[in-house]
Amino acid sequence: TREMLEEALLEFRGTILFVSHDRYFINKIAHKVSELKDGKIRNFVGNYDYYNDHKNIVIDEKPKRERYKKDIHNIWN
Repeated sequence: TREMLEEALLEFRGTILFVSHDRYFINKIAHKVSELKDGKIRNFVGNYDYYNDHKNIVIDEKPKRERYKKDIHNIWN
């Protein structure tokens, strides 16, 4: 039954949102993993193995915020 479900999901061309603790299932089905932590959502394009390898990489958002502030300042001035 599990294999039939996996095959059906792999053939489906639409979007599927699922929650699972089964790493094998996530690896086989997922193309994007979203992490909800500390009230923030981080998206990882890849399967569970990709997420697991990259989840501890910290991305500094400050440079992005500073560029945004500069762009907004240039628009209004």
